[in-house]
Amino acid sequence: MMVFIRKLSSLVFLTVVFVSFTHSFATAETPAPTIGEEIIIQNLPKGFTIGFKQGDDKRRIIEYVKDNETVENWSQLITIQMYHHLEVLPEVFLSKLEKQWGAGCENSPSATINPLIVNGYKAATTLMRCPLNKVTGKPEITLFKALKGQDSFYVFQKAFRFTPSKEQLEEAKAYLDSVVVCSKSKEHACPGL
Repeated sequence: MMVFIRKLSSLVFLTVVFVSFTHSFATAETPAPTIGEEIIIQNLPKGFTIGFKQGDDKRRIIEYVKDNETVENWSQLITIQMYHHLEVLPEVFLSKLEKQWGAGCENSPSATINPLIVNGYKAATTLMRCPLNKVTGKPEITLFKALKGQDSFYVFQKAFRFTPSKEQLEEAKAYLDSVVVCSKSKEHACPGL
């Protein structure tokens, strides 16, 4: 597997991820997917805009930053990564990511990885904390949701470069819980489309 790393800081290792151009993002304004196509439905929190996107037929990444922030200087970051035909279980992917995270951050507590099923797909979630990033001099806290789709593997992240309040963590979790990968198949039907 060829992996490209985009390093936003010494801690946040964002694997640049892409899928075929048949994958798309949906909001209430976009049409339903065509047969065999997986799409992502998300309710992006208000005040976020695309700060970076890149892709090819194997991987895609989209990073959203708060209005008036950049991917180099952000306080909150939402990242969507997609790998076309990556064959790994979500909990295994997050376990490997946790090891990288721990290597990049001293005193990083162990993360609990929670396997689950989301719209018929295997998925897993976790929360990783770094008390102090050596490069930024700030803490980094990231919630992750990994999901194995039929054709692609997806990683959704909401990151903070400060210690978020309980309410902010709950809002981030609610956002990640609301992200759905779906298709026209009955077992992975798109809600509301």
